[in-house]
Amino acid sequence: MTPEQNRIVFFNELRNGGHKQNRFSLQDENGYCPLGVACVAVRNEVSLFRDGEGHLMGRSLLAQPPVKEALGFRSSSGAPIGDDARLDELMEFISEKAGIHPVLSIHDCNIIAMNDDLSLSFSDIADVLEKFTDLYFESDS
Repeated sequence: MTPEQNRIVFFNELRNGGHKQNRFSLQDENGYCPLGVACVAVRNEVSLFRDGEGHLMGRSLLAQPPVKEALGFRSSSGAPIGDDARLDELMEFISEKAGIHPVLSIHDCNIIAMNDDLSLSFSDIADVLEKFTDLYFESDS
């Protein structure tokens, strides 16, 4: 599948996959972080690296490079990359989702921080990623 097709599966897994949400690791006995759900979304496309307990290794996609490539992420931590105006729009959107004012810093806009620090739901994170696909993912063209 193409990265764009894999992203559709990923967004669906975030919204409807029934995964329990954890913090600070891709997967543990309590569930998955959003990047762990990304691994689940492409599990039939790539090889995943697991620890001795069978959990996904790592806290970011640095430990799962095939997943980063399969989805076309711009960065291993899920950090957004783009022009200042678009990043400002992103920070405002996430601030509204999190109910935080004033507007957040750009650090709070990476996928790990949205999950671990802001405690956004998987569905809210999917909304952010879909609205700002250009900032989080490489272009497929």
